[in-house]
Amino acid sequence: MLFGFVMLIAPNFFTEFCNRLDRVVFTIDDLLSPFREMVGVLLLVTGGVILYVSSRYPTLMVLRLAWVVAGIFGLLYLLLPDWLDILSRIANRIIFPSRKYMVGASKLIGLFILAGGVYILVMAYFVL
Repeated sequence: MLFGFVMLIAPNFFTEFCNRLDRVVFTIDDLLSPFREMVGVLLLVTGGVILYVSSRYPTLMVLRLAWVVAGIFGLLYLLLPDWLDILSRIANRIIFPSRKYMVGASKLIGLFILAGGVYILVMAYFVL
């Protein structure tokens, strides 16, 4: 509720807060580049373990997607590391500028957050 109140009363504070949090602390590419082969093998082994578990328990359908993703990225790390750089540059671009819309509608969003907080408090104390 406090966050909703801040968004409702002081949207400029919210904008400054977003700007402060919008800086890059570290990039994962720089951290993983010396260990690409090890990460690729680790992802392939993890994908193999997930494949084994998903084949033993067919009710866990979500695991099938996980081993495919782990296997694909493991192969990318091992065989095509340049493609990972290209994919990383594409992923670093902002596809949808959500902050601009969030700051523009901060009062409305703050009102919804406050209303949701009041609803939760009413339900917690008066219904239960």
